[in-house]
Amino acid sequence: MTNRLNGPDTSFSINLSGELNIDNAKDLYEQFCSAIENHDHIDLDISGIKKIDLSVLQLLFSFKKEAYLKNTTIRITGPVEDNIKTVLKISGLLHSDVDNDNRFIKMFAAPEEH
Repeated sequence: MTNRLNGPDTSFSINLSGELNIDNAKDLYEQFCSAIENHDHIDLDISGIKKIDLSVLQLLFSFKKEAYLKNTTIRITGPVEDNIKTVLKISGLLHSDVDNDNRFIKMFAAPEEH
């Protein structure tokens, strides 16, 4: 997991990779809380995720709710593995809005974008 600022605005990027499970959920939680507190737009690069378990899905639901309450936009970036995309769609976390090259998926929108 890495993160970076994306220019002079308040955009921020979180890169997730590997197996996401209960063992790294606490670190994810801390990253998500900090990102939502300090940024209006967050890019969540999940291109490196190989597996994701229920604890991390629950964390993403919490992330979605907090982002909505703070008027923060979150989007998934990077080519997403089909198995991860399927899990996120079935769970209701992922909309089916995908661009042509599968590198941007609108995950959560701030309230004014709905």
